[in-house]
Amino acid sequence: MAIETSELNKLQYAAFPQIFEKLRTMAAENQGMPMSAISTAFAGINAGRYGMANPYIQNRRVKQISSLPVNFTKDKVGEMLTAPYDSEQPLRQVSHILEYTAYPLFHIRKTYQNLLTYHSYVMPRMVSGEDTKKDDFLREWKLTEKLREEFKPKENAHQIVGQVGVEGKVFYYPRYSVDKSHNKVNYAFMQQLPSDWTKITGYNNVSKYTVAFNMMYFLQPGCVPEQFGELFLPYLYDFGSVVQKPEGTGTSVVFAQKTRIDMQKFQRIQAMGDMPGTPDVYYQNGRWYYWVYLPVDSVFPFEADDVSRTAISPFAGLFLNMIQLAQMEQIQLELIQNPLVSLLHGEIPYRDDKAASSEDQYKLSNAGRLLFEAIWYDMMQMNNTSGIGLYAAPFENMKLESLSEAPSAMDIVKQGYSDTMSQAGMGAIIPLGDDPKAGTAQISLQIESKFMQTVYRDFERMMNAIIKKLNLKYDWKFVMFGDIAEDEKTLERCMKGMEHGILPDTILYNALLDRSMLDDLCLSDAVCNSGILDKRLPLVTAYNMKQDSSGLPPQSPGRPKGDGNVTADGSETMIDQYGGTND
Repeated sequence: MAIETSELNKLQYAAFPQIFEKLRTMAAENQGMPMSAISTAFAGINAGRYGMANPYIQNRRVKQISSLPVNFTKDKVGEMLTAPYDSEQPLRQVSHILEYTAYPLFHIRKTYQNLLTYHSYVMPRMVSGEDTKKDDFLREWKLTEKLREEFKPKENAHQIVGQVGVEGKVFYYPRYSVDKSHNKVNYAFMQQLPSDWTKITGYNNVSKYTVAFNMMYFLQPGCVPEQFGELFLPYLYDFGSVVQKPEGTGTSVVFAQKTRIDMQKFQRIQAMGDMPGTPDVYYQNGRWYYWVYLPVDSVFPFEADDVSRTAISPFAGLFLNMIQLAQMEQIQLELIQNPLVSLLHGEIPYRDDKAASSEDQYKLSNAGRLLFEAIWYDMMQMNNTSGIGLYAAPFENMKLESLSEAPSAMDIVKQGYSDTMSQAGMGAIIPLGDDPKAGTAQISLQIESKFMQTVYRDFERMMNAIIKKLNLKYDWKFVMFGDIAEDEKTLERCMKGMEHGILPDTILYNALLDRSMLDDLCLSDAVCNSGILDKRLPLVTAYNMKQDSSGLPPQSPGRPKGDGNVTADGSETMIDQYGGTND
């Protein structure tokens, strides 16, 4: 049965309760038509504009930027892992659901996020000494530093590392506005593209991967191209021309027919010349697809693994382990409860005298048995606090049977968790045993800190492409680095380098402190010129006074301290027993 389009159009700007009340009424008026069918028609009539101001729809749209969590059986997950190229979306869905059902996977992802420190800086390249003295050189340096700070690399890269840990690959559209004449950045931020509507289609020398996007995304409620700035504007005219609503939408909507693409019209437009984005249109598995190729200098992918081309979590090999952890918890709980479960049983005696009227005649009637059972259960209920209540029923040979405790019942989950963490490479970083070794942990930390640094190279690729598009006079390079295993050593190396007159280490030193070289110059001038140093008086104590004037006895320097680095289990044991020493 058809629904009048005018009735649905009336609801376009109605309140949320009104919309659902009208949809329920229309469903009842049309012989119990499913609400989903009417909702689909409503969304089709109003296209993506429906729900633009609705917080519920917009909240769901924001959540759907990533794949939504879906629970699959262990067997199904195992089947998908054997065919990963054909199961990218469902495996991403598994990754998301396991973050809520298997905390160790969430912990692993967060650990890899926090192993990196996300330092960055901008440096000049191939610039002569004479050019560095010019005003326009310093002016461009300031502009690039402003752009770097506006993109918030520390914050955004940390977020992206977490996302690629869940989905393997994510795609971002950097949006920015630079006023070169006034040497300022109006705005700069990064916008993620929906994972389920984006795919890798090739390679290039700018963003590494060429990316295509399914324009059918904008036929969903609340999804409009303007939400992505100017990225999709070149493709809208052709897309809007070939999208065909269900037949009869002028007066009514036939729910059996879905939104489709007018292939004849598409082919006519295609024959007229090149279409923006070189669309690829087809119908597959009950869905229409309208793929367009996005500009290589506008969309940038980020990945955890630069070898695999699949958009799947790098932790996919742990999925079965994570599912089994929940099963292990259930098994352990059942085994622990076994000793707490007891069975009380007894025998109802037979009549053994000659007065018995029949064979196997019980001395207790069935009604009596039921009575004593009821009394027994009442007694158990009254005494079911911490012990067992006892009632002497008229039974013979009453016995209490208890199940024995299973050996190592408490170690099942612990061992499963330990094996999973060891398989993930986290066994040394996250101590699982009773005797963790600092030397092993330090080496493991250095290795695992490099696991997600592919994101650094992707961020550098994006920022350098953006800087290049500014068409500046001088050549500039964005660099990103840092992890908790190497930062302290790098800082010491920079300080020694500056002592020996290695001036480039100054830039690296400031980056480690999360400030630019220009910040250093500005702060130094502010401190020197403001007279703050004149108000700083050195603190005089018994420890920094001269020996001849303090009157204190000579102080022993004590045992030389080590550098705090443990490289072997043997040295760790020595330090534990005798303290830090270099002897």
